[in-house]
Amino acid sequence: MANIIDLSYLEKVCEGDTEFMKEMIEAFIDTIPENLTEMQSAHDAADWPLLARIVHKMKPSIAFMGIEELKANVLELEALAKEGKKPAEIKVLVNKVDGTTTQAIAELSELLKTF
Repeated sequence: MANIIDLSYLEKVCEGDTEFMKEMIEAFIDTIPENLTEMQSAHDAADWPLLARIVHKMKPSIAFMGIEELKANVLELEALAKEGKKPAEIKVLVNKVDGTTTQAIAELSELLKTF
């Protein structure tokens, strides 16, 4: 399976500081699972404004880790949640964000072993 992360943006931001890069990756691994749980809970409760806020909060982390395939999904999910419409589409996007982000965490965890 191909990697879904691309750390070139993070590498540029960190300007060669591998310790800072490692801290950023660790922060992603530590915070995103809680965001995913909150996202699923907000979805299950049909709390669309909360779902939109949670997804909005996740956008920078997803960008830093270069998860390109999720960028459009996250923007669409945030927009749909703000509107509170199309719950079936919201569910598909929540599951996609959850699954892809979980895969990214696994990849990043493996990568951390090389630091």
